[in-house]
Amino acid sequence: MLRATLGTFKPRAIPLYLRSRSLSTTKGQSHSENVQVTIGQKNLTFNSVWLRENCRSAESYNAATKQRNVLHYTLSQDQTSVQLTQQDSEQLSIQWKDGHSSEFPLQWLIDNSYPGSDRKVSRLTWLAEDLKEEDLSRVDYKQLIGNDEESMKVLLTSLLKYGIGIVEGVPANLKATQETVEKVSFIQETFFGGMWQVSNDMPLTDTAYTNLPLGVHIDTTYLAIPCGIQVFHCIHHDGTGGETLLVDGFRAAEDLRAEDPKKFDLLTRERVEHHFKDPDNYVQSLDSVLKVEPHSKDLEMVRYNHYDRSPIKTIPQDRLDSYYEALGSFSHLITRPNAQFKVKLHPGTCLFVDNWRVLHGRTGFTGSRKLCGAYLPRDEWLSKARTMGLM
Repeated sequence: MLRATLGTFKPRAIPLYLRSRSLSTTKGQSHSENVQVTIGQKNLTFNSVWLRENCRSAESYNAATKQRNVLHYTLSQDQTSVQLTQQDSEQLSIQWKDGHSSEFPLQWLIDNSYPGSDRKVSRLTWLAEDLKEEDLSRVDYKQLIGNDEESMKVLLTSLLKYGIGIVEGVPANLKATQETVEKVSFIQETFFGGMWQVSNDMPLTDTAYTNLPLGVHIDTTYLAIPCGIQVFHCIHHDGTGGETLLVDGFRAAEDLRAEDPKKFDLLTRERVEHHFKDPDNYVQSLDSVLKVEPHSKDLEMVRYNHYDRSPIKTIPQDRLDSYYEALGSFSHLITRPNAQFKVKLHPGTCLFVDNWRVLHGRTGFTGSRKLCGAYLPRDEWLSKARTMGLM
């Protein structure tokens, strides 16, 4: 079944029923105090140093640059000692011992309270049996190219929710594909260049350049920061087979966490190397296969690539059995048939994949097959999602 991961999702507007409130202060560490605020059903605690350094007054905050003017380590005890607090249905007001006043909208406090989350679109983890092609919203190429804001929101919402986005009606050539991807983000250059093309008649320097089946994996695991989105557009295929395989790595990881927490924890702690090497480049990363956000423990990244993983030399040999067992359990979860969603790419269909979450592969095929695509940086597409109010 589809699983909704809400994390610490926070509403954007404070309904009228959240007018009940109370607050108090207690002593914290050093010269700070804890200001406790109740907003509806939420009991929130704020450190007074945190409150003072985040004061939104003109003296403390530059509204034009969205940057603070306060240096937290220069604040005196009087500047962080609360003299008086007052709360109404809209904001918290604080009078400090040094005479300064601060006002905080209650919604701003909710948005920035611990443990924090900027997820407005609920993440839905999935198995192939849960996900139907009709579940995936498709965006029209002409509307996207025409700067239709709603089309961009639909595409980004699908990426946030499922880790997959689809644009239809793209002319089957490199130029139109580049126009499409650059509406989402600038292209992430690598040693492969910007836009790329692959086919099964290229020199055999990679399994991707053959017609053999390709197991599911994450791309650019050898980079310190893997690419954020992988884009695929099949611009020619005159044979059979070649279905794209998509697997929700977050669903597999959550299943492993539920079935065997120790194995899950091992894959989040132990760091292993991935590499890419050719005559001109030798790129290598060191990180865990699974990465979780430190406070919420939500999945943040899957870094799994059987092909590019280096010989393991970061784990003592006497601990490798446990690691291989954990990695094997995760590998079985991502290769189970009901986890692999098959999509047949045709000319005109441009597929966007969240490369931190969704693994991709393909079935074997006959005939000549040519794909083009690009990598997009993660920060850029998430930035666009935030500016459009999706995060």
